[in-house]
Amino acid sequence: MSLYENHPDSSVIRYVCWEKESELMLVLFHTKSMFLYFSVPEEVYFSLISSDSIGSYFNKNIRNSYKYTKFASTSEVKKALEDA
Repeated sequence: MSLYENHPDSSVIRYVCWEKESELMLVLFHTKSMFLYFSVPEEVYFSLISSDSIGSYFNKNIRNSYKYTKFASTSEVKKALEDA
């Protein structure tokens, strides 16, 4: 399993984790909202974390482009990943 984690320098996004084989990407916002995005390609993840404005890149290229599930807690995320 290839897991990539990043704590970007962003006023919007606090943490991003992407798993290569499943193409799942977990995004934790500073508001404490958590979203799991599905079928996010490698180039999109690396473009996000290397972007000059991570929030802008996210809004333009990810927010309305990929299926997602919103979670209220990390335990919900862990359960969803176990069930996947």
